[in-house]
Amino acid sequence: MFIKIALFILSLFLLSCNTKNGVSTDSDLQLSVKASDISLQDLKEKSHTFHNSSKQIAILFGYNFNAPEIYTPLVAHLEQKFGAASDNALIVPILYPEDLKRGGHIRVSALTEILQQYSLSGIILLGAPEFTHNSIALLKQSYSGKMPYPVFSFFPQDDLLGTEFISDFVLEDAKAIFQKEGDLEQNDTHLAINSEALLDATINYIRLTKESASSSKDLLLQVQSIIGDQGKISFYTDPETGLQSINHFLLY
Repeated sequence: MFIKIALFILSLFLLSCNTKNGVSTDSDLQLSVKASDISLQDLKEKSHTFHNSSKQIAILFGYNFNAPEIYTPLVAHLEQKFGAASDNALIVPILYPEDLKRGGHIRVSALTEILQQYSLSGIILLGAPEFTHNSIALLKQSYSGKMPYPVFSFFPQDDLLGTEFISDFVLEDAKAIFQKEGDLEQNDTHLAINSEALLDATINYIRLTKESASSSKDLLLQVQSIIGDQGKISFYTDPETGLQSINHFLLY
């Protein structure tokens, strides 16, 4: 019953989002990511509406989400709406590769160190770079193999089997997958993702929902509630084995 109420609240929330276009080109995926149409000055002039929080949600901004024109206004929006961990509030933004550099070199393993500094209620991975799953797996080991909070992975560039292992769910752009497999031409249009609406819905979902999905069908409905009207969700089926994943989905 609680999950149904949460899904209903989220469906109402998603109807209120407005955006404009903006594209990051940091990987071969070429996912079209929409940034907010609100200016940084407008955000600064708005009064903060967030409350202090003893728990945080960490968000890794990887490929297609780390370009300045996407990352900067998006983080400003999130911190205005939900508050930054530095202000004893909710959001912990982690920018790849800048925040993972140690001694001038990118160390994805540094992600584990960053995450261990906070009392988390969830992790959101956006365009996760290679070896991200190793960092989360190491964190998972510190909890005796069972994460006490959800890990959601959107449009990863990391190893998929590893990403499935460390995530509650994995979501990919169906057209990008089919293009990799040669079923689409290179100039076919990819999905345009409203990044602000995606994160707002995901963060609110983590805050509202305190129990995990009891079945893969329920998980499908939960992921669809987060995506809202941005597309339709279906299970990923491995083209070689024909096996359907229980937590890996495609967005059409």
